[in-house]
Amino acid sequence: EFIQFMRDKMSKYQSMTSSFILDYYVYFAKSDSIVKSDLVTNSNIFYSLYYSYKNMTYESWLKLLGEGHNMTYLPLSSVSTGSDQKRKDVITYVQSLPIHSQSQNLGSFIVLIDVDQVKQLFAQMESASHSLVYIIDDAGKTIMSNSETPFPSDLLTRIQGNTQPFDYRMANVDQVVSVSASQKAGWKYVSIMPNDVFMQQVNQIKSWSVGLFVLCLISGLIAVSIGVYR
Repeated sequence: EFIQFMRDKMSKYQSMTSSFILDYYVYFAKSDSIVKSDLVTNSNIFYSLYYSYKNMTYESWLKLLGEGHNMTYLPLSSVSTGSDQKRKDVITYVQSLPIHSQSQNLGSFIVLIDVDQVKQLFAQMESASHSLVYIIDDAGKTIMSNSETPFPSDLLTRIQGNTQPFDYRMANVDQVVSVSASQKAGWKYVSIMPNDVFMQQVNQIKSWSVGLFVLCLISGLIAVSIGVYR
């Protein structure tokens, strides 16, 4: 009954999930059951027919689901999808259940994040700012990036606790590094942008600020003039 209840709940919210989410499901350890919005089956059948990882055996995957996880994100992986076994790149999020009782691990909640959707967002950012974008987890591993260039190892220490843009030289080009941190996920979003592009954006913002100031000044003078006239 509880499994059916979970299935009904997941079906209800299926249409409300973000386009970044490829799929999500719940694993129940005691019954070895996988529940998702349109399916209830055992773990072996699910792994064989739905989402099997390219570099992970069924046994390793099942062991992973049985371990304790608190908002764990696995690096980019390739999974097969559906009966045609088409490959799809995903980032896997795992949360043990119940959330507030790691000692009593009853199962796991798993979300598959569609990397293609994230890369489209990265591509838009890259075309607009010519920047390299990296998502780094709390262990210093690259979750994903829009670049084939590995994240510079000497930058790992510099991005720790650094919230202000700073200068960095990469591939003989002066760059500006910006860091934004996610407190809940423990991720850091790092942008490496050529210095000249960064300064163009800064100058553009300055121009907008000056224009806004002039507009406010003119509006103020007009308001004062109208007040004096009255």
